[in-house]
Amino acid sequence: MNEIRLFLNEIISKLNIIPTDTADGGTGSILRPLLIIGVILLFTVLVELLLRIVFVRLLPKILDRLSALEDLRVESRKLLSKITRICSVSIFSNLLSLPFPMEDNMFRNLLEIVCSIYIAILIIQIFHIALDAIRSGMLSSEKYRNTPFVNLFQVFKIIVYCIGVLYIVSLIFNIDMKTVFGSLAALSAVLLLVFKDTLMGFVASIQLSSNDMIRVGDWITSPKHNVDGDVVEISLATVKIKGFDNTMYTIPPYALVADPVINWRAMQDTGARRCMRSVYVDMKTIRYADDELISRLQNTAALGEYISKVTDEIREQNAQVSENDPLSMRRLTNVGLFRRYIVEYLKHNDKINQNYTLMVRQRDPEDRGLPLQLYFFTNTVVWVEYEAIVSDVFDHVFAVVKYFDLDLFQNINSLDGVQIPDPAELRTYVENISKKGR
Repeated sequence: MNEIRLFLNEIISKLNIIPTDTADGGTGSILRPLLIIGVILLFTVLVELLLRIVFVRLLPKILDRLSALEDLRVESRKLLSKITRICSVSIFSNLLSLPFPMEDNMFRNLLEIVCSIYIAILIIQIFHIALDAIRSGMLSSEKYRNTPFVNLFQVFKIIVYCIGVLYIVSLIFNIDMKTVFGSLAALSAVLLLVFKDTLMGFVASIQLSSNDMIRVGDWITSPKHNVDGDVVEISLATVKIKGFDNTMYTIPPYALVADPVINWRAMQDTGARRCMRSVYVDMKTIRYADDELISRLQNTAALGEYISKVTDEIREQNAQVSENDPLSMRRLTNVGLFRRYIVEYLKHNDKINQNYTLMVRQRDPEDRGLPLQLYFFTNTVVWVEYEAIVSDVFDHVFAVVKYFDLDLFQNINSLDGVQIPDPAELRTYVENISKKGR
């Protein structure tokens, strides 16, 4: 920098447009610094033009040839432009000693403060561009596209802007940065109260991203908040969830960390969705399977082989039991055959995923009957297709139950043929009962 000062000083002395001492009483002493500042400005502009030609025009063209940086070429040009501007302003600020040799000169100090503020603004813009470039790169990556960590760049921007504003204030009022941060420490309690939700959202966002709890596009359910839908946006203050009825839910991020939340992403990734529903069999219709029922079901493809195998086993076991002990004999039941039929039906259904648990089990008997729970997984997670498959399965179950001499439980309604006695006949019946009682 000293060589540059000497070079410019030599140029200014050779120009000698305005002498150092003039007879007008000081006009020359004012115009000479202005001339020197003009020369410095001209030199700074030339340096910036040279830097722009090299770093803003030539270098990006070389970088554009690299496919990895193709998406960031606009940001790279902006970044290099800001860096060259910082270089030129720094050169201008260091050359202010030529027109103003005295360090305590008011104009020199004012121009240095202006240059420092401008450099601080450029640095803030550089961080802004760099964070945007990193965020756009993460959005273009399938690995980080839907992670909440992308939204944390908003926090980084706020931190950069806050530090930049504090630095500019310290430059304007000539305050040490340590004093500024010390004052902020005294106001930390007030700031915690004012920005409580923002800080809680910031911490919750870090937890969501680090633990990979929720991503944009996930289907989540929060029973406490009555939320059920797809996550469309995750920010510091709110998480937006679009319901399946096209309504929009808005809840704070920390609610997703503190309260129970069901995330269906794992189910969607496996490609199989569980069905766990029950049908209630009327227990009055449960009985041993007679020969007619067995012979009828033995002719079916689903139960023919099973009945032949089981009847042979039962015959061998019953041969060892006395005929006078019928309760010890093993016999088939219509509800057991019904359970076996449903299992075989599900195993041979190409819309049921056979790689996961498949069973039909009895639950604890209730006042509504005996629950038979169908537990299986479909081979699709698409909601419409899943409901169609489950509906087809239970349509068949409801229709085939009659072939096993079983009935499903249903509350009595007006169409069930319940006869209400005539009032006159009921009165006569009561009178007859009364006479017999006497």
